[in-house]
Amino acid sequence: MKSTLRTGTRLLSFLVIAAFLTACGNKNATTATSTPLPTVFYSSMTALKGGQLYTWGLNSLGQLGNSDTTGATKVQPVQITGVPPSFVNISGASVGGDHMLAFTKNGGPVWAWGNNAAGQLGNGSLVISFFPVENLYLPGVVVTGIAAGGTHSMVLDSTHTVRAWGDNTYGQLGIGTGIISYSTPQIVQSGFSEMNTVTKIAAGGSHSLAISDAAGTAYAWGYNAYGELGQQPATAANSAVPVTVKRQSDGGTLNNVVDIAGGGSHSLFLDSSGVVWACGYNSYGQIGDGTIANAAQGVVQVQGLPAATKVIAVAAGLDHSLALMADGTVWAWGLNYYGELGYGAALASLIPVAAPKQVITVNNIALTNIVSILAIGNSSYAVDINGQLWAWGDNTFGQLGTGDVSNRNLATPIQQGMNSGVSLYTY
Repeated sequence: MKSTLRTGTRLLSFLVIAAFLTACGNKNATTATSTPLPTVFYSSMTALKGGQLYTWGLNSLGQLGNSDTTGATKVQPVQITGVPPSFVNISGASVGGDHMLAFTKNGGPVWAWGNNAAGQLGNGSLVISFFPVENLYLPGVVVTGIAAGGTHSMVLDSTHTVRAWGDNTYGQLGIGTGIISYSTPQIVQSGFSEMNTVTKIAAGGSHSLAISDAAGTAYAWGYNAYGELGQQPATAANSAVPVTVKRQSDGGTLNNVVDIAGGGSHSLFLDSSGVVWACGYNSYGQIGDGTIANAAQGVVQVQGLPAATKVIAVAAGLDHSLALMADGTVWAWGLNYYGELGYGAALASLIPVAAPKQVITVNNIALTNIVSILAIGNSSYAVDINGQLWAWGDNTFGQLGTGDVSNRNLATPIQQGMNSGVSLYTY
């Protein structure tokens, strides 16, 4: 994800495609071709239940993979059906700007669907797909992780090698050269030994992140206009190769990283001691350091998270951030125009929230017993210990999956229709 999003008085500056786009559009739009200029990004969602994949939200470019070429929006989860028999026992799925990825850990294929104007489906074409298509360019590759960015895609395999495809305008594929995009998987800088020991990957709007080697070193590549690559000394130059993330405080390499998240134009890193680090775009406080100044000189520490418990996971949306605590609570900071921070504040506010707020339910009670979190666009999601999916924030296209045809945005979490056995993709 990479953008500064404004609706009404807010403008969506989506630099993934180097153009200004409006966050509006016909929710029932019909299209049959890939497009480099979609009107809306990050407005669809997916979740797993019993090895089956369910999708909902905007479908104008086939994002839901349900073979519905009319592009009809779905306001509640619908199982993907009518696909090849091998599309079963899905291990994980990742939501991109207007495409999705899925895979199985047992050596099964990688699947992709949705918009394909930049080759983000990785199937050797630029043709849109309204249903999952198998990636035939990964023979013998046992995939262990996937990440979908704004218009690019990545996989991590069992040999700790990263492959990427799709939009490479800013070097987000990490293959040593920018501009030229690829519709088939390319190995991320195989000449760099650290890229042979990757343990986790994440994709932002037009930048990519990885954790590598025994030291848990953080790497980043791609778009860097706001400092989302965490470089010290500061530079706005994009990088077509992985570079080590640095601390702003002392210029040292950020090590002992256990979790990463790529936002619109910001990045989050969690270290083994439970400290959250962030860098990049910060006009809405999504860096969480108490300011609205971009963190362009390396990563800074997020301030204001509760000291009594440890952070165990992070998630990044377009312009907001989430942290999951060991006690099962969730904290959020950044943009709250759509209620994506989930603490009950009034909607349609552009006032930055530069310090973490605790996510609460409609009864002003803390959201608890959460085991996983996810941020997609301007929406937030969490699954509790019972497998119940909670959702809040932007619901313009039904992406919260609540079944509400009025598509109301929500300032506090609501129990979504998937009420047991649900999992969000984390690894």
